[in-house]
Amino acid sequence: MKQRKSKQVRLLSGMLIGIVMIAVLARIVYLNHCYPSPKVITYTENDTIKLGNYEIKQTGWEQGR
Repeated sequence: MKQRKSKQVRLLSGMLIGIVMIAVLARIVYLNHCYPSPKVITYTENDTIKLGNYEIKQTGWEQGR
């Protein structure tokens, strides 16, 4: 009788963990759908960048630390 309860507890625990994992995965997929990754746009030196009514000319770059 004790083994039977142990198997039932393990089965119930496994099902509960599976349900929680599916819920977490569904939440991750939902959030990625609502907030997709931003589009990456690259420019080279001396390119003119147009942002709305503004035009910006890239003349150089510097890496900061």
